[in-house]
Amino acid sequence: MKAGLAVLAAAVAAAAIGCGANLEKMKASPAKYDGKQVKLEGFVKDIRSIPATKKTPGATVYTVQAGSGPVWVLRGKDSTVKTVPRANFLIKVTGIFRAEQMVDGMKYAPLIVELDAKQEIQPAAPGALRAE
Repeated sequence: MKAGLAVLAAAVAAAAIGCGANLEKMKASPAKYDGKQVKLEGFVKDIRSIPATKKTPGATVYTVQAGSGPVWVLRGKDSTVKTVPRANFLIKVTGIFRAEQMVDGMKYAPLIVELDAKQEIQPAAPGALRAE
């Protein structure tokens, strides 16, 4: 079981580093990638709910910690997922990259507008074992 966890941890780290390299390019040249579909994998961190108003539907903004640092993700009406993501869980996001975007009066730069997401495994606490 320890070998399985080690392989899983290595795979997650490799995926995050791979996405991080691409994310770093996107952050360095945001206008070049603005409006393009991207994929990102990492761990959900800061989660903020945005209440619905008469003019706008409710949404969730959260960060994904990838290899080169955090990036904001907007889960709104265009996403196939309607639930709030769980903090510290691994997530794979497909969405549209935006160099910057205003959400509920706040500017997020850069930001990925989520189209779809798959949430997977919660990282184990140090020293904890997880059943497979």
